[in-house]
Amino acid sequence: MRGRPALHPLHPLSAEEVQLAAAACRSHAARLQLPPLRYNTITLQEPPKQQLLAYESGQVLSLPRLAFCILQTPPEFAFYEALVDLRSHVSTSAVVSWVKLNGSQLDGQPLATPDDCLLAEAIARDDPQVQQMVAARGVSFSAVACDPWAIHACPDEWMGRRLMQVFMYYKDGPDDNEYAHPMDLCPVVDLNEKKVIHV
Repeated sequence: MRGRPALHPLHPLSAEEVQLAAAACRSHAARLQLPPLRYNTITLQEPPKQQLLAYESGQVLSLPRLAFCILQTPPEFAFYEALVDLRSHVSTSAVVSWVKLNGSQLDGQPLATPDDCLLAEAIARDDPQVQQMVAARGVSFSAVACDPWAIHACPDEWMGRRLMQVFMYYKDGPDDNEYAHPMDLCPVVDLNEKKVIHV
C-alpha cells in the first residue's frame, strides 16, 4: 500500500536497531550513574493487537517501533527493563520507559544467556575445591564436560543471588557421549560474586 514503510511492524530488529537500542540504554544508564550495563535481551516490543489490526486494515500507515531491553548491572541483583523508541533521533529521549525490578521471586530473574553459561563453567573449573573433588575421582579435568543450568525453586538461604548449577560429565575422548557418564558433582555458582557457593 502506498505510503506505508517498507518494514512490517513485526519484522525482527535489524543489527543497526539493536545497536541503537544498546547505545540509548548506555547513555541513559550513564546519566543515572549506574555501573556498566550487561545486555541480557534486546528484542522487538510487538505493538498491541488492536494497533496491528488497524495497520493491517490500512487505518494507520505506521506504528511506533520499540525495542524491549533487559539490562543487568552486576554485581547488583536487581535488573532493569527498558523500552527504546527506535525512531527517535535524539538518544537522550529515545528511552521511553525504564523500570528497576528487584529480582525477587515475584519479579523473577532474566533468562540465562550463553555468556552466563560460559561464565558459570569457568567459575566451576577454576574453583580449587571442585578441582580437588574431580581429581579424587581419578578423572582429569580436561576430560570433564560441563553443562550449566539455571536453578529454580532454590533454598531460602540462596534467595537474592544469581545462581547456576553446573552438571558435570566424564567424556572419554572427543567422540564419546558425555551424557552416558554423569559425575556425582554439581557445583552451584554465584554469577555476580563469581564463586562456587556449594558442591
